This record gives sequence, C-alpha cells and structure tokens, in this order.
Amino acid sequence: MRIRSFKSQLLATIITGYVILWSIFCVVVILNFREDTARLFHTQREWLTLYTRTFFNDLKQGNSLAVEQKLKVLVNKKIFSEARLRYANREIRVQGTHRSSAQPSWALSWLLPNTKVVTPVRDDSLSEWGVLEASLSPEFLLEPIRENIIAFIQQTGALFFFLLAGLLWMVDRQTAPLQTLSRYIRRFATRKNNSEAITSMLNEDVRLRFSELELLLEEFQSTIRNLLALQEEIRRQRSQTEASKLAAQVAHDIRSPLSALALATSDLQAVPEEKRILIRAAVNRINDIANELLERYRSLNTVQDPQDTQTAETSLELLPTLVDGVISEKRTQYKGRPGIRFDLHLNQACYGMFAAVNAIQFTRIVSNLINNAVDAIEADGYVEVHFGGDDAYVSLRVEDNGKGVDKALIPQLFQRGKSHGKESGTGLGLFHARQWIQGWGGTIRMVSAPGAGTSVEIRLPIHSPPDWFLPKLTVREGATIVILDDDVAIHLVWQQRLSKLARTHRLNVLHFSVDKELFNWCGKNQVDASVSFLVDYELIGSGNTGVEVIKRLGIERYSVLVTSHYEDKRIRAAAKEMGTPFIPKMMAAFIPLQVEAPKGSDDLPYTTLLLDDEELVHISWKAAAKADGRLLKTFKNPEALFESLDQWNPQSPIYIDRNLGGGILGEEVAKALYDRGYRNLYLATGLEADSLPPLPWIKGITGKTPPWVASPELH
Repeated sequence: MRIRSFKSQLLATIITGYVILWSIFCVVVILNFREDTARLFHTQREWLTLYTRTFFNDLKQGNSLAVEQKLKVLVNKKIFSEARLRYANREIRVQGTHRSSAQPSWALSWLLPNTKVVTPVRDDSLSEWGVLEASLSPEFLLEPIRENIIAFIQQTGALFFFLLAGLLWMVDRQTAPLQTLSRYIRRFATRKNNSEAITSMLNEDVRLRFSELELLLEEFQSTIRNLLALQEEIRRQRSQTEASKLAAQVAHDIRSPLSALALATSDLQAVPEEKRILIRAAVNRINDIANELLERYRSLNTVQDPQDTQTAETSLELLPTLVDGVISEKRTQYKGRPGIRFDLHLNQACYGMFAAVNAIQFTRIVSNLINNAVDAIEADGYVEVHFGGDDAYVSLRVEDNGKGVDKALIPQLFQRGKSHGKESGTGLGLFHARQWIQGWGGTIRMVSAPGAGTSVEIRLPIHSPPDWFLPKLTVREGATIVILDDDVAIHLVWQQRLSKLARTHRLNVLHFSVDKELFNWCGKNQVDASVSFLVDYELIGSGNTGVEVIKRLGIERYSVLVTSHYEDKRIRAAAKEMGTPFIPKMMAAFIPLQVEAPKGSDDLPYTTLLLDDEELVHISWKAAAKADGRLLKTFKNPEALFESLDQWNPQSPIYIDRNLGGGILGEEVAKALYDRGYRNLYLATGLEADSLPPLPWIKGITGKTPPWVASPELH
C-alpha cells in the first residue's frame, strides 16, 4: 500500500469514526429533547385543566363572549392552534390564522406524537359540565427545543472543526516519517548487495528526524539483517539439498551392485579364507557408504518431531533393515579399531522378519549391545549379528569373542545400576533393554563365560508382514516376468535368482532398463495375469517413477515395486492406492520364490459363461440358472471375461451377445477365444443364422432365452 493511500484511509477512518460518535451524541440529545417536550406537554395540560375553572364561572353568568375572548388570547399567543368548547348543546370554536393545513413532518410527528388536549369543564361540585378540546401549537412547544438545538450545533460544530484540524495535523505528523521510511525501503528493494550503505544512511538521516518511530526503524534494520542471514541460509540449504540428492543418487547406484555382491558372496567355499575376508570387508564397506548416504538424505528431507525420540508407540518394522543400518554406523564409529570385524549374516530366513517395536528404541538397544561387545574385546576380534527364529518368534543374536562374563554375574547385569568391566558404565543399558523388550512381548537373555565371549539373544513375537510388503514372489508355470530397472546389477540378481526356475518351469524373463522399452513391449503384447512386473521406483533419466509407469500401463494388479525407498510414506500411500506391494531392494536376493503349476482341466469348475452388456439379460439368465440348479457366471465386457478364464474349465460353454456396444461384435470376441483353445462358443442373438456370414469357430447360434430352457439339446 502506498503511504499516500494509507494517509487518506487513515484520515477517512478517523473522520468517519468521529462523525459516527457525533451522530450518536446528537441522537441522545434529541431523545432528551423529546422527553423534555413530553414533560412540557404534560405541564401545559395540567395548567389547562386549572384554567378551565374560569370558563365555568363565565358561562354560569351567561358571559360566553368572555370565554371566547380568553380562547382567542390563547390562540393569538400561539399557545393553542385551535380550541373548541362544547357545553349544553352549544359550541364555542376559535381557530388561529397560524394553523398549518399541511400534514406535519415525520420529524415533528416523532418529537410531538400528540399535541391534542381534551379536558373536562367542571362545576363547583366537580361534575362534568362541558368539554374543552384544544391543539397545542407546535411553535409554542418547539421554541425552546429550537433554541437548544441551535446552541448545540454552534458549540459542537466549533468543536468538530477544531478536532478535524487537530486530526489533520496528527495524521500528517504520523505519516510523514512513514513516507521517509518507505522511500528508504524502496531503495533497499531496488538495490543488490548494498544493505550496509542503506543501513548507514538510515542511521545518519532518519533516526535524528523522527524519534517517535525509532522502534520501527530498529525493527526495519533488524529485518534487513535477518534477510541477509536468510539469503545465506538459503544458499547453504540449496547446496545441502543438491548434495543430499547426489547422496541419494549415489546410494541408489550402490544398492543394486551391492545386492549382486551379497548374493555372490553367500557361497565362497572355493575361495581362500583371506580372500573371502577381503571380499566380505569390501562388500560391508560399500554397504556402509550406501547406508550413510541414505541416512543423510533422509535427515535432510524428513521433518522430525522433537518428541519422536521419546515416543513409545510401536510399528511393524523389518528388523534386518534396522540392524543393517546399526552395523554400518558401528563400522564408522569404530574406524579407529581396525582389528574388530562387524558382520551381519542375512539369508532367506531373514526375509519378512517383522516385529512390533519402536524403531528408535530397538536400534538404540542393538547399538548398545554392540558397544558392550566392542568394550569386551581387548585387541582383535569380531562382533556378529545372526537372525533366526520360528513361526512364533524372531531371534536376533549378537555374538562377540571378547573376554566374557562370569555366569553368576549375568542376572545382576539386567538390574538397574549394575555394570561390569566398564569404568564409565551407568548400568542402565541392559536394564532398559529388558524393560523395552518385555514391553514388546519378547525376552532377552545372555550366555557368556570368561574367555569364551558373549552371546545376547533377543526374541520378539513375529508379526505378519504389512499389506505393502510382498512375503513371497509367486509366478505361474510358463508365465512371463518383466523386470524394469535402470541398474544392470539388479538385473543380474534377478537373473541369478530366476535362471533355474526359468529352465524348469518354462518362465520367460524379460529385462528392460528404460521405461520406453516397456511401453513398446506392452503395446505389442497382451498383458494379463500371466505376466508379472518387477519395477524399480527410481528410474534415473526416464522422467517417470515406477509408480507413474505402472499407472500409465494399467498393470497395478500384476506389478511389484522393488525399491530402497519402501519406507517413504508417500510412496507407500501411492502403492496402497494402486494395490501394488513392495520388495525392499536390499532383500531382493532373499525373497522366497514360488511357481504355481497350472491347474488341470478336471480340477477347474465347469460352469456356463454369459457375455452380454444388458443387465436385464443377466437377471433373466441368473433366475433361470437358479431355478434349474445350474452354475452361471455373467460378464458385461470382454476384458472381464478374459481375465477370469483361467478360473473355469475350458470346456465350459460360453454364450456371447453379438452387439456388445462400442462397435464390438460378439463373433470377433468368439474368434479370439477360439484362438486360445476354447471350442464351446455360442452367439446369443435374436438374428437368424442365415443372416450372418459363415462363422466356423461358432458352435451354435441361440436366442436370448437361456439355452437349457429353450433348447436343451445344445448341451
């Protein structure tokens, strides 16, 4: 807003407020005038009642002329505008020349709602002898009111103009500094990197000229400094954001070859031990780098509640991924002790190990156990984490080859304040660990002996995986598996996992690195339940995410997201909306694989299938099937029919309407079914067979009536 406009609005607001207050004051005064007028009217009426006593005495003496003269005097003095005295069937009437014939104004009617006076003329015995009707003159009643109003206007008018002048002076005085300040603000806004000169100019010029805005000036100068600091912070955050994106990209690139290496190193029996150690150390180091980069990315892109670290709420967590992060953290933490080896042993049994825990507290417990193990190792040694369990519990075991603990001391270590072999130990780690683990329905126990190392086992109730998690990858015999990932290493993982199954179960495995290749393939091939898609979420350089690719192709029901970002709530929400499950990329090498053998024809139910786009036909066929005890499945479009074909015996009769809407002809759908091996095909149409072209793939032509009712010989 410009200062001039602000000045005008401020002045208008003040004047409007003053006028409103002055108007309210005038209304109050006028109301008081009305009350004064009512009191005056009442006084005049009382006086007139007393005055009528003289009329009776004059009339009693037969001097009606005297009464008339008295009334004329009252009328001429403008006390009455007119008067009429009625007595003994006679009347004396006096009317003044000042009486207005026009209707009184609304204001006068409001001030003087009733100016007419009716008073009886009584005799000495106070008996009513006659009636005097008179109208009080408005001039008589309004004269004192008029004088008061004039005096009020003169006094308040002068006060109004004095106040107006004062307001104009005050507004001008208050807005003049704002105009000056606005000028300097505009200079600041139009200059670049010159804030110090502007601040110096403000200090030298403005501060001395209007001390009443000193506070505002200080705030403005503070704002300038904050803006400069904010600019610097934005530059720093921008560089951090770019760095975090780069970190995420590098972590993404590392994850895929890491999965391949993890799979390859699971069986190194023929490799000498020193080389196996070297290879595993290299794999672990790569894993540490990837975890560290991902952690930095998440910390920069996640808004955390400061109370999150104190919450006791639990959630379903995939324990191997949590422990993997802790192991990477410890390798970094203990770089100064290269003689200690940290190993996380994962296998196919680890896949799907979910437990209801608080992720922050669980990782803290595992971290503390590993710290204890390191403290127990005096020189070189190892800390290993193993997973195991059964159908009811998941087991996590932290082992070391440290100096161990006497068996008698173990129960004391789980008590508050008890510690062993640690000068700075508080004795709270194991105590709190047991409290948390028992709260999650689990147990913790320690096995140790002096010189034999220590093993701490945590057992937690195992939970069914959440909806977003794919517990096992199931494909059909002879199915097609399509893999879309921008990294060659993950293709190698899937190739190694699926190569044997592909040979024994006639699987067709296709690999695509670019989404355009997948789009082209889907455009040329039929996509149904016989095709499974394994799609990476982050497709570098494609411009589309895996979610977007799946949606564009409409393959939600046949797809699985394979990604390291499975913890991202936004991706989970999108996948849940599509009904598409996840496979954590680091677990791709361990997911159980299952191939479903095709069901034999004799094992599938035999039923009648109807394809018709009219609901009324569906209703009539269902009623007839129910009455005849037959199985019937109806469809309104060819897509729904084709998707469910593998559920029914191929010998089931299929009845197809000829006109299916949208230009689709029933004989064309029947031809597609015939090509897929279906032979019991019928056209359910009202047309005669002679009116149709030759259709050798059609077994018969029936009407709209259910065939087992109209022509049972078809069966």
